[in-house]
Amino acid sequence: MKPCFILICYLTNPLAFEGDLKFANINNCTYFRDRLNGQVQMMGDQQREMSCICKLKSVPENTRLY
Repeated sequence: MKPCFILICYLTNPLAFEGDLKFANINNCTYFRDRLNGQVQMMGDQQREMSCICKLKSVPENTRLY
């Protein structure tokens, strides 16, 4: 197992899981979190905001990190 920082993003109203990315260091994770967090997306006539967090996790050795 090796450590990684996972960027997890959700869409609000209603809450829905959007996806995640795995990074080798916290700087890359926080860079993308800061750019994505708070973005507004229109889905039909509904306005939804993206909420992102970075989380430290362990992943298998063969997992690709960005």
